[in-house]
Amino acid sequence: MEQVVSFLFNHRQALFSKSQFSFSARPSILLVVALIAGLGLLAYFLYAVPAVRLTLRWRIALIALRCLLVAVILFCVMRPVIVVPSVIPHSSYVAVLMDDSASMKLPDEADRTRLDSVRQLMSANSPFYSALSDKFKLRAYKFSSAAERIQNASELSGDGDETNIASALDQASRESAGLPMSGVIVISDGANNAGAGDDERSTSLASTLAGLRSRGLPVFAVGVGPESLEGDVELVRATAPRRALSGSPVTSELLIRASGPRKSVAVDLTEDNHLIRSQEIPVQGNATTVARVTFTPSSPGLHRYTLTAKPAPDDPVPDNNSQEFVINVVDWKPKILYIEGEPRWEYAKLRESVAEEKNVTLVSVLRSADGKFYRQGIENADELVNGFPRSEEELFKYDALIIGSVEATFFTFDQLKAVEQFVSRRGGTLLALGGTKAFNAGGYGNTPLADLLPIYLNGAKETSTDSQTFKAEPADRGRDHPAARLVDQSDANAKAWEQMPAITLPEVITETKPGASVILEARSTKEKNQVRPLLVEER
Repeated sequence: MEQVVSFLFNHRQALFSKSQFSFSARPSILLVVALIAGLGLLAYFLYAVPAVRLTLRWRIALIALRCLLVAVILFCVMRPVIVVPSVIPHSSYVAVLMDDSASMKLPDEADRTRLDSVRQLMSANSPFYSALSDKFKLRAYKFSSAAERIQNASELSGDGDETNIASALDQASRESAGLPMSGVIVISDGANNAGAGDDERSTSLASTLAGLRSRGLPVFAVGVGPESLEGDVELVRATAPRRALSGSPVTSELLIRASGPRKSVAVDLTEDNHLIRSQEIPVQGNATTVARVTFTPSSPGLHRYTLTAKPAPDDPVPDNNSQEFVINVVDWKPKILYIEGEPRWEYAKLRESVAEEKNVTLVSVLRSADGKFYRQGIENADELVNGFPRSEEELFKYDALIIGSVEATFFTFDQLKAVEQFVSRRGGTLLALGGTKAFNAGGYGNTPLADLLPIYLNGAKETSTDSQTFKAEPADRGRDHPAARLVDQSDANAKAWEQMPAITLPEVITETKPGASVILEARSTKEKNQVRPLLVEER
């Protein structure tokens, strides 16, 4: 079809998609009306009062045939034409944006880099450049994080540290605002990596393209290099907390992109250029894998950590295998207040778990009877003599607060408001433990504490029967959470949870708030599809 159109009309078929149909001879409206009236009178005298009487079907057919013949004659007389747009040479501009980021130095075929391909494409003897420059005035740019005007492609160096296509398009659009522009050409390897995340980059680029589209300015992309690098392993991102407690484990989350039939990647972690851990991470070829590496900082202070995916011999881009982050390791002993309303094994186990912990100071208050409290970890005899701090200033001396199985009426309303301010204004941590006098059973549904919890309290207590048992297991979001880690290795950790005995729940929680993350969940041993949140966090 393409060849037939080119033979008949001497133009490519794609050109007619932007063409318009018209007539070179356009009669006036009065002439058209008079012609239609004349045709009507002619048809009347020929067929309405004929010398030979015909059936109605024949008369309609003859009228239609004669009208069609007259219409064809009129169509030819009006000289139909197809208006094809063409460019007046050098009457408008085209902006040519050429990628100048470091990825353009990558060799593709026969050790020829992508920059070499762009230089050849935009050289004076290139057919592409000649066809372009014959019709348009060219404005050449090189871009990485920003665009910069250049004379020709020989000024490309490939020293840019990122590819920000949206910023380059914005800059070229602003600089050409007063010029007659016909379009923008972007020559790049397509790796737009400017911005905090994929969603942000996509939104920014889409907004820029929408602005150019509103100006009627088309954008044409010329790709350089292959769509994927076979055998490449890229450490896309590595995140870790900016602050950590000395002697406490830290988890870094990695985003690894691997191409080819690779099944695992060896990752090394260094602290200030000293190797502290190596880990084999399973990956899926041609996919992105999320992995986690857990380590313990060696000493207090500011440390620089480097995660490196060991490059294979066939890795075409070993430069994208590393990510760095900095952690401020502080030698700080947080002071934690634990309020418990009744003697139970949770109290003893919690105190036992921190007995040898050097980095945590646990102050606990156990109500032994009405108005009587057993205090441990206090600094003087007057501390917490009434069971709970009476003022915000007294409560704000602590860094975290644990509330156990104690009813809401144990606290005054001002104390509950102080707990709310402790979390929202002071930035303290609140841990609410379940129990027979906690949550709905403790009457917290209409208290300020209900707004702080990551679960919904509806005031109705839902308990499990004595025969109803649950198995605790890490939820999807909590498999690598420190609170769900019984042992370091993930496979061994999963087995350790499977071997845990079944438990009963003093109160069954059914609904979590938006933004909350379920770390542990309780699965019924009788109804496998019945799953309830067991440990929930919200930041």
